[in-house]
Amino acid sequence: MPAPIVTTTLQRIQTDPQGDAPVATAYFEQKTTIDDQVFVAPWTSVSWPLLSDDKVTVGGDTLTYAQVSAFVTAIAYQEKAKSA
Repeated sequence: MPAPIVTTTLQRIQTDPQGDAPVATAYFEQKTTIDDQVFVAPWTSVSWPLLSDDKVTVGGDTLTYAQVSAFVTAIAYQEKAKSA
């Protein structure tokens, strides 16, 4: 019997920017494949504060979560303006 293949995929990110403690929530789906049969587990989620000072490094640049959130917000408004 071959070993199971387990994959985890980011399905959605949702933000709640309202209030004093805005948060983001990411939803992940896990699939396990055994003998060509795919079993899908219920989504799991993880949340974090949008204004966090925690850091992430992407492409050699280190930013706080708050800085990343500001960039994503700016991109969203820019794309909205382009589609208007």
